Amino acid sequence: MVQTAEDGTGGFSIGLLQLRKQRALWLPEHDAYVMLADDPLPWADHLASLAGQRTLDQVRVAPEATLASFTKRWEDMGNPNVWNRPWETSWMGTRGHLIPLVAQHGSLYKFGIDRWASVRPDHASPHRFRFDPLWPDCRWMAQHLTDGLPVIVTHLERDGQRARIEQFAAPLHSRPPDRRGEVASVLFARVKLSGEGPVRFRFRLATESTNRHPELRGGPGRYDVIDRETGSIWLRVEADNSFAVVPPRSGTGRTGSPRARSSRCPSPRSTSCSGRTSGTRCACLAFGPKTG
Repeated sequence: MVQTAEDGTGGFSIGLLQLRKQRALWLPEHDAYVMLADDPLPWADHLASLAGQRTLDQVRVAPEATLASFTKRWEDMGNPNVWNRPWETSWMGTRGHLIPLVAQHGSLYKFGIDRWASVRPDHASPHRFRFDPLWPDCRWMAQHLTDGLPVIVTHLERDGQRARIEQFAAPLHSRPPDRRGEVASVLFARVKLSGEGPVRFRFRLATESTNRHPELRGGPGRYDVIDRETGSIWLRVEADNSFAVVPPRSGTGRTGSPRARSSRCPSPRSTSCSGRTSGTRCACLAFGPKTG
């Protein structure tokens, strides 16, 4: 980094590997010529080696970039129907890229949204949870931001029925955090179901903490997944009375919060719910890493 103004408002940086390879760099905007001290390249020789246009010169005269021109040059890596490569990264059962959401600027911990609206903590988070919408045999239709805001909308479809999942993060409290960056956060998800006939839509919340036991409590209109030991709410489901939430059944046939096993994480504990409705209905879900 080279500073050219005493107040810190001017300067430039160079890549040392590029300088080593090229032996010299010319920056006309700063009236600067940089070369290797142990292998100097005369200015005239460097100037004679330059040909064509610089990238900055091309940008000045080229037309403004458009979304159409971008999509012609790049594969749609956000579409799991056309992009499914064996080298895609995986994280706690998800594959492909994750879109990060934070509750506010400066927050250390983030929510990661995958292409199917599943939610995971980021690598820096001390919490290890999984939230997964479960709609077997559904087809991915689209995923996008809302008007450039950090509100992610995912569209799924199955047999003429559609699910629109809208997700965003927000602070859990209005007061500042006790420690810088540790913002207690909550992620909101609104699921809008539409189409003919009854719709069965499920979701699962799991934790890799072996000393935590999630339970489903509540009644029509509002359901909570809580920590049995501390009483902390991990997940809240709010829906109208036509939306029936049915807890899963354990291997003994009793309703409860069974343990789930996964090849990707050792003995996570989970709870899942099924919702059944007809017509267009919405269910709102909220959960945050500070509660689980």
